[in-house]
Amino acid sequence: MQTRVFIVHLQSSLASRLFFKAKEVGMMSNGYAWIITDVLTSLLDLVDSSVIELLMQGVLGVKSYVPRSNELDMFTKRWRKRFRQVYPDMDPVELNVFGLWAYDSITALAKAVVEMGSTAIPKLKKPDTRENLTDLDALGTSELGSLLLDSMQNTVLKTALSGEFRLINGELHPSPYQIVNIVGTGQKSIGFWTEKDEISYKLEIDGKTAKSNNKQLGAIIWPGESTISPRLGNTHKREEAKGWSSCQRRAAGIH
Repeated sequence: MQTRVFIVHLQSSLASRLFFKAKEVGMMSNGYAWIITDVLTSLLDLVDSSVIELLMQGVLGVKSYVPRSNELDMFTKRWRKRFRQVYPDMDPVELNVFGLWAYDSITALAKAVVEMGSTAIPKLKKPDTRENLTDLDALGTSELGSLLLDSMQNTVLKTALSGEFRLINGELHPSPYQIVNIVGTGQKSIGFWTEKDEISYKLEIDGKTAKSNNKQLGAIIWPGESTISPRLGNTHKREEAKGWSSCQRRAAGIH
């Protein structure tokens, strides 16, 4: 049987509908492989546990790897305490990598402000009063803005919450990816991916080794509860999986 491999790049709400329809038409069984991208894997905490357990068994996912650290542990404790105080009637919401990146970005900005504080003199560029301006336009703009932006183009935070936070020419340097297998209601780590080493079961970061649960990257539970790795077979053939068009239409709400 030829294996069908699908890569899912969707937000959690639409992905839940997709996997429901995939299960309905028999596409979460032997012979199928599903891979979800970072945008979904990192937000699986937002997906109902019953959806994961009933509809997503055997799915593989990739997500940005966040190493454990004292800074992250302390921040997580403060986050949970503050969340309970502000939202006592809500279920706790855990931090994900996108929230950590947002926090690290503000930290990088604060670092740039501190570094410029002793060297730059704040100046306000006043707008042209001949133009028809709104109240906000009339406030003017700080000439430090462009200097701050330039100073942040190449920033490195060695002990950021998300690990090493590195901006190169204004772009966030990609962190290692963790490969996980959805089993039950949780995620089992099966390996890592980096530009240097590609796929491996262990990851070296600053002399510390992070290891997955499986040294050989082989103990993966595939859809249909199979432990046998799917074979791609004749990949040159473009054959649409039975029921796939129907699954797409139903997930999108088109009948």
